[in-house]
Amino acid sequence: MSKDKGEVVPDTDYVILMARVGLYSTAIGRKPTVTYLDHDGIFSGNFFRLAELVDVAAAEATGDQIRTNAALGEILRCVFKNIT
Repeated sequence: MSKDKGEVVPDTDYVILMARVGLYSTAIGRKPTVTYLDHDGIFSGNFFRLAELVDVAAAEATGDQIRTNAALGEILRCVFKNIT
């Protein structure tokens, strides 16, 4: 995909997380979920913790910054929208 046509090129985290959704689903036996803790204003959950670890590893490998809790939560919302 090219950015000049207005298309979004998936970043490293997104691609890695999409692959992990399938692995997680197979291992756990259900689709992953992420919980938003309204009283704390943060995302949490087992899959979210996995996503945080992936984000740190991808950031270190690419020299990018580690995403905030809110930014990573929004990425996961996009990932989950694309689960069939």
